[in-house]
Amino acid sequence: MLKKDTKQMAHTKTLNTITRALLTSSFLVLIPLSACDHPPSNVTVEDTKTDPNAPAPTVSLPEPPSAEDFVIKEKNDDGSLRVQGLIENKSKYMDKEVVVKGKVVKLSENCDPAKAKKKNEKCPELHMIIQDDEEDAEKQILIVGYREDFLKRSKLKEEEVHQFKATYKMMGWGFTSSEDGLLELISMDDIDVVESK
Repeated sequence: MLKKDTKQMAHTKTLNTITRALLTSSFLVLIPLSACDHPPSNVTVEDTKTDPNAPAPTVSLPEPPSAEDFVIKEKNDDGSLRVQGLIENKSKYMDKEVVVKGKVVKLSENCDPAKAKKKNEKCPELHMIIQDDEEDAEKQILIVGYREDFLKRSKLKEEEVHQFKATYKMMGWGFTSSEDGLLELISMDDIDVVESK
């Protein structure tokens, strides 16, 4: 009987020791969490108490765009086509003579045929790119079909706005355009591509 009691007491003592150890370790784990010292915050917290009698805040939103803002304008006031209007109505104007008003944004670089021949190269065909004359113009179109003498006669420069009479095509003069097509030039303002004699 004594042996059994001693064994049971030893077992109880072991259980008590394990329980104390678990409680102590749990307590020690919790101490660092609550006892951490943080430096004081330098963020100022605004007092958010609101006056119940204060008027409700007003929100000022811009006017929503009208349906007209989403319509792509086909023509200018003078009746000439806009670049974006032409491209958006491609099926209506393809393979037809058109008059498009636009700003020259890029002229092809001059190429000396003699120098190109020495390098066993060929000068690319002259071309230019035009777009609508506005800051946020989205579309551009390639113009081809003119020679050096036309450039000299027209004194064409980048950033100038002109009216271009041309045939709207998908390819021409060695150029194959993107899905937007290209313009094969007939005249610019009152200057014909082919000088009349």
